[in-house]
Amino acid sequence: MLALTETDWLALTDADVLSLVETDWLALTETEALALVETDSLALTDAEVLALTETD
Repeated sequence: MLALTETDWLALTDADVLSLVETDWLALTETEALALVETDSLALTDAEVLALTETD
């Protein structure tokens, strides 16, 4: 998943957009939704960003 607050929207590729569009937002568990809302995108380490982008 992309760090949305830091996203350069004009630089998104077709694949990036598809990835966002294909996310089943309604299927997120309460824990997953809370994790997204509470994420401080600016404080993420490189490893954490990689983990987010590699998450299926």
